[in-house]
This record gives sequence, structure tokens and C-alpha cells, in this order.
Amino acid sequence: MKKLISIGRFAQLTGLSVKALRFYEAEGLLLPAVVDPETGYRYYRFYQRGLAERIRSLRELDLPLDEVQQVAQADLTVQQALHNHATRLEFQIREQQALLQRLYLAQKDMQDHPVQVQHRSPYSVLALQHSTSLATCEQDRERVHQQLLEQARAHRLKPTGSPYTHHPPQGGFDPDQYQAIFCLPVHTSGSDTRQGFSGTVLSTLHVGDYTHLYLAYQALEAWVEKHALKRLSPWCESYLAGLGDGEKPITEIWCVIEGEPT
Repeated sequence: MKKLISIGRFAQLTGLSVKALRFYEAEGLLLPAVVDPETGYRYYRFYQRGLAERIRSLRELDLPLDEVQQVAQADLTVQQALHNHATRLEFQIREQQALLQRLYLAQKDMQDHPVQVQHRSPYSVLALQHSTSLATCEQDRERVHQQLLEQARAHRLKPTGSPYTHHPPQGGFDPDQYQAIFCLPVHTSGSDTRQGFSGTVLSTLHVGDYTHLYLAYQALEAWVEKHALKRLSPWCESYLAGLGDGEKPITEIWCVIEGEPT
């Protein structure tokens, strides 16, 4: 055992813990010079201190273990390992900065979609169920809205509100084909009408492109979660402007909730 260094003393000399030395031994990175077969005690030689300190310094820089092993086995130079790691970190930093920017924008978008709570009295609607897709939904909304207006005229029913859509329960969501129910509020009920969603309504307005409606949904969903509310209806999209009239789209996203939020 002459000129051998115990694992505890070697840990003090290298700045590595005994636990770390055992881990690097198990990974094949830094093996003891001698293992006493009777006691299992580990011993190192002084020349191993350089490798141990190099492993420690590379791991302190968060270099991946496999690359530390390549350096230890001389398959990769320290310079190459540091260059590779710096390149990865730069990429990760850019990704994190982009994510941070999206988070800031999401916070701003929620501020731009203030939530309102109001009561909606019972009303009647003409309704048509139609199969649509994300690619054709805007054209379908305009076309089905015209069909509803023609149906209202044919039954001498006067529209009393903006058209809206909602989705019936359906398994999963296929962007290429899903069912939507297009509704038009009318002034009286009849054999061709159904009841619309009424009660305490949670809503927000979105002004602009339909492709950014998800921002309004995010604001409402965050509000619902924050106040621990229960939805009693699907999410609905009311088209206050923008259905074929040349105006900038204004869309109300709303749902009926249980009780009054505190």
C-alpha cells in the first residue's frame, strides 16, 4: 500500500466527494489504482490527481458525461469538447430567449383579452350542423350563415343576435374534418328552432385575424382555472363583424358557467 492514497484523502486533494469518486469509478471514468480484496477499500496514486481534477472542472462546466469520458480516453480534446458544449449552450440560450419572448407576448395577449361576466336570458336559435376543416372554416362560416339567414326569412323569423358556432362532443380533433354547429339567434321559438345557451356567461373579445383566436381562448381558460369554475356549455364563437362584410373581424369567445365567480 506504499505511496497509495486512500479514497478519503484523494477526495480532499481533488475536490471531489467520495460519492463522486465512486460514481466515476462505476462509469469507468476514474478507476482506483488498488481495491483491497478483503476490505473493499479504494486507493489511488498521486498521478491520478490530474485526471480527477480535469473531470471535476469539466463537470462543473456541465459537460455531458459521455464527452467527459471521451476526453478521459483521449478520443476528444478538451478544446473540442468545450467548443461543442459552447455551441449547444448558445443554441439552448437562443431557444430559451425565444420561449421567454413568447411568454411575455402571452402575458400581454391575456391583458388584451379582458374577461367579462354577464347574464344571458333564454333565447331561441336556428342551427345547422356542418362538417368543416381548419382550411375551409372561414368560407364555411360565411356560407352557412347565409343559409341560416335564408332559413330565417323562409320561416319569417327575425334574427336578434350575431351568428355563432360551437362544437358538439366528438372524439379527438381532426383538423381536416370536424363537426361544427352554426347558430343564429332569432326572436321566437318554433318547430325549427332550439334553445340557445343561457345563464351566467364568461366572455372576451378578439379583434383581428381568426388565426389568433387561440389567444382569447387561452385568456378565458386561464381565468376559468384561476377561479375554479365549471363550464356548462362548449366554447362558442360569436361573429360580431367580419363575416363577408369587409370589416375587420371582431369575435366574442364565450361559454356558460356554473354560478357566479367570486
